[in-house]
Amino acid sequence: MIILLSVTAVVTAAGQQEDGITTITFGDVSWDSVQVHNRIMAFIIENGLDGYEANFIAGDTLPIINGIVQGDVDVDMESWHSNFPEVYAEGIASGDIIDLGANMPDAPQLVGTTIPCRRS
Repeated sequence: MIILLSVTAVVTAAGQQEDGITTITFGDVSWDSVQVHNRIMAFIIENGLDGYEANFIAGDTLPIINGIVQGDVDVDMESWHSNFPEVYAEGIASGDIIDLGANMPDAPQLVGTTIPCRRS
């Protein structure tokens, strides 16, 4: 159920479309755990849905969060929000970021999945 909700949210937040293919861009930090989450979600998207492909942008937490706000990144599968609480809180308060909840609730820091809020 969690994977289904995550895939639905990610596809809803999907970014750029070219040649009938919608590219979903994941923020890809250097932690093994986020790279595993990104690759699992990319596999589901590319092999389970028609018309979607995954892309990865390397970066650290703050640039990835800013990428979400600016629309350059579609999904941040794992972010330690407590390292930059002001930036994260501002994105949530402005409606630029949607927090989908914790993906590792027992982690030593608040870790969750975020997507941008696309406004028409």
